[in-house]
Amino acid sequence: MIWFILAVLALIAAIIIAILQYQGTSLIAFGAAFVFGILSIIASVPAGHVGVVSTFGKVDENAREAGLYVKAPWSSVTQMSIQEQRYAFDTVAYSSDIQEAAVKGSVNYIIDKTAAVNLYRTVGVNYLEKLIVPRVAESLKDVFSHYRAEELISQRDAISKAICGKMNKELEVYGITIVGLQIEDIDYSDLFTSAIEAK
Repeated sequence: MIWFILAVLALIAAIIIAILQYQGTSLIAFGAAFVFGILSIIASVPAGHVGVVSTFGKVDENAREAGLYVKAPWSSVTQMSIQEQRYAFDTVAYSSDIQEAAVKGSVNYIIDKTAAVNLYRTVGVNYLEKLIVPRVAESLKDVFSHYRAEELISQRDAISKAICGKMNKELEVYGITIVGLQIEDIDYSDLFTSAIEAK
């Protein structure tokens, strides 16, 4: 859209300059208008992304694959990554025996390219903050509450799979798949750690 506006402004400048009889300068202004005009109708989508085209807020039904495209100058193309992405989290959860655990880990997720347009239309580009971040915390707290503090460390793989399964059920409607969840660290209070070591 910005290139289209610049093209129009350059064209207006070229016309004014031509009227004032500055021939050499008007050619430069016409050249600038042409260049800005060309730039306003070309869009590129890099590999690993899809382009979602919107015109005055209306989203086109078809996502653009990676490549170079010609578009209307008043349309915009928003790029959405369909590559595997990673989100690192640091949160607090409680075990079934009400022990507080500081949990650090990461979630790998991917967006289905066929669902990118609907995801953009219903959620927007900040789907990580709106969908994934809150579900990581909710799912982690829910699953942790079914295990005793001592089991959380020994059952780490089962817990990760349970959290992934819960999140995938909730996110599949948006075309987001949780590829994996890694619990990297579970840290208990000093009092609880001392009690465990005393055993």
